[in-house]
Amino acid sequence: MLQRARQNAFFNAPLEWDIKMLYPSEYEYSLKAVELMRERTGIKIPDQEAAFIALHFINSHYDNRDMQETVFITKVIQNVLNIASYHYGRPFDRSSYNFSRFVTHMRYFVRRQVRGEDLSADSSILGAVSKKYINDYQCALKIKSFLEKEYKWQLSSSEVLYLTLYLNRLSTN
Repeated sequence: MLQRARQNAFFNAPLEWDIKMLYPSEYEYSLKAVELMRERTGIKIPDQEAAFIALHFINSHYDNRDMQETVFITKVIQNVLNIASYHYGRPFDRSSYNFSRFVTHMRYFVRRQVRGEDLSADSSILGAVSKKYINDYQCALKIKSFLEKEYKWQLSSSEVLYLTLYLNRLSTN
């Protein structure tokens, strides 16, 4: 980054908005890091660099060594949130605890899918949950359909159960 800054060669971070919305704490720390680097080096570093720094914070927080995987996970989460926002007809409070929990759940879910790991949990209550939380279950099925079509993932009934429960929390916030 400093080498690019010295050469005045900057480019936009394609996921900047997503990173700001999905990882606000990491992004805020990154903005502080950019400001600190400006002060210490005297180099004009644009705020857009904060998104790239935030990705490194996110990687280290989730003990992930693969930056491409982190970028991919962020894109999938944003797609899922777009489907959910459209389904419920409203945006979500991105500063809420339930939003944060949903994003965390989705991070681990996508990592399991990418790595071919299966969530083995008792999904026998899915029938009851799908009847009690009809709207959330329908949203989970839309997300399942999208993920199967777009990424060729096969979601287990356990994953659909957990997704329905997290959507319920997210939607009632």
